[in-house]
Amino acid sequence: MSRLHCGFLFHPDGSLDKMSWCDLEFHHLGDDGTPVTDFTIRFKAGRSFIIMRLCEKRVLFASIL
Repeated sequence: MSRLHCGFLFHPDGSLDKMSWCDLEFHHLGDDGTPVTDFTIRFKAGRSFIIMRLCEKRVLFASIL
Protein backbone atom coordinates (compact mmCIF):
# COMPACT_ATOMS: atom_id res chain seq x y z
CA MET A 1 0.00 0.00 0.00
CA SER A 2 1.25 3.48 -0.75
CA ARG A 3 0.14 6.71 0.83
CA LEU A 4 0.50 10.41 0.27
CA HIS A 5 0.24 12.79 3.20
CA CYS A 6 0.19 16.44 2.26
CA GLY A 7 -1.18 19.60 3.73
CA PHE A 8 -0.35 22.86 5.44
CA LEU A 9 -1.03 24.52 8.78
CA PHE A 10 -1.85 28.18 8.23
CA HIS A 11 -1.13 30.55 11.12
CA PRO A 12 -3.07 33.78 11.89
CA ASP A 13 -0.04 35.89 10.92
CA GLY A 14 -0.14 34.46 7.37
CA SER A 15 2.79 32.09 7.74
CA LEU A 16 2.42 28.40 7.06
CA ASP A 17 4.09 25.10 7.92
CA LYS A 18 3.95 22.01 5.75
CA MET A 19 2.66 18.78 7.25
CA SER A 20 5.45 16.27 7.89
CA TRP A 21 3.51 13.43 9.56
CA CYS A 22 -0.11 12.28 9.83
CA ASP A 23 -1.77 9.18 11.31
CA LEU A 24 -4.79 9.25 8.98
CA GLU A 25 -5.34 5.86 7.34
CA PHE A 26 -7.92 6.10 4.55
CA HIS A 27 -8.81 2.42 4.76
CA HIS A 28 -10.15 3.04 8.30
CA LEU A 29 -12.61 5.63 7.00
CA GLY A 30 -15.26 3.33 5.58
CA ASP A 31 -13.43 0.25 4.36
CA ASP A 32 -16.65 -1.78 4.66
CA GLY A 33 -18.56 0.70 2.44
CA THR A 34 -20.03 2.72 5.29
CA PRO A 35 -18.24 6.07 5.81
CA VAL A 36 -17.39 6.92 9.39
CA THR A 37 -18.68 10.19 10.83
CA ASP A 38 -16.59 10.39 14.00
CA PHE A 39 -12.79 10.15 14.01
CA THR A 40 -9.58 11.77 15.25
CA ILE A 41 -6.59 12.88 13.19
CA ARG A 42 -3.14 13.60 14.60
CA PHE A 43 -0.53 15.40 12.52
CA LYS A 44 2.71 17.35 12.76
CA ALA A 45 3.38 20.59 10.91
CA GLY A 46 6.49 22.62 11.63
CA ARG A 47 7.07 22.44 15.38
CA SER A 48 3.36 21.94 16.13
CA PHE A 49 1.62 18.65 16.89
CA ILE A 50 -2.12 18.89 16.23
CA ILE A 51 -4.91 16.62 17.45
CA MET A 52 -8.22 17.21 15.68
CA ARG A 53 -11.50 15.44 16.51
CA LEU A 54 -14.23 15.44 13.87
CA CYS A 55 -17.85 14.39 14.20
CA GLU A 56 -20.59 14.67 11.58
CA LYS A 57 -18.21 16.62 9.29
CA ARG A 58 -17.53 19.30 11.94
CA VAL A 59 -14.40 19.92 13.97
CA LEU A 60 -15.31 19.33 17.62
CA PHE A 61 -11.87 19.77 19.10
CA ALA A 62 -8.46 20.92 17.90
CA SER A 63 -5.41 21.12 20.12
CA ILE A 64 -2.03 22.49 19.07
CA LEU A 65 0.80 21.21 21.25
